[in-house]
Amino acid sequence: DLLKLDEQEMEDLLKSWGQPKFRAKQLRSALFDQGIEDFTSMTALPTNLRTRLEHSARVGTLRVAKELKSKDGTVKRAYALPD
Repeated sequence: DLLKLDEQEMEDLLKSWGQPKFRAKQLRSALFDQGIEDFTSMTALPTNLRTRLEHSARVGTLRVAKELKSKDGTVKRAYALPD
């Protein structure tokens, strides 16, 4: 979960993937300042890094697993946790 990494841990992760140190700052900005959770929308990052993130990382958000809508407009959702 990228949201749990501190700045140094994120730098270390991206460095292990062959990315320069400043990419960690760009990624943190996208996640925390801009609130972007979809890696493909992080256009400040190069395509190859976005692809790697898509396959190897996650942002600790809930995912809607099931959604039911009643006739009166009530919506019930079941969420899946990342683990």
